Amino acid sequence: VRYLIYYKLTKAEEKNLKISVNVSGELKKVIDFKCDINILLDMIGEYFDNAIYASNESLEKQLILDLFLENDKIVFIITNTYKEKFDVKSITKNGYTTKGNGHGFGLYEIDKIIKKNEFINCNYEVIDNYFIVNLSINVIFKDNK
Repeated sequence: VRYLIYYKLTKAEEKNLKISVNVSGELKKVIDFKCDINILLDMIGEYFDNAIYASNESLEKQLILDLFLENDKIVFIITNTYKEKFDVKSITKNGYTTKGNGHGFGLYEIDKIIKKNEFINCNYEVIDNYFIVNLSINVIFKDNK
């Protein structure tokens, strides 16, 4: 997960996005996730790809990542600026996109996975000119915390 995040942040940096990363030191207590790692990697990759695309299209070009522990879960908050207004309630519908034809399937597929997995929760919201993904995953700790 760490390497994927590093890779995606490097891609964002190559596009000259304004990047802010806040990582809690408590994450060292985590030894594993209670969901399939490949599913988690797919989700994080999709969220980052969307955030990089949207923030690159916006005037502000800002991407923020916050990682912390909360109630036996690791929380990934990916926040980005965007150019075009969209219906946040529709983003998980099959084919909904602001990118054009051939897009609109990533968040739909992720939503299907989340609905089947009791260890994953995700919420989306728009505040001012920021789109926020709040992804939480149940984790396993070293020495029971």
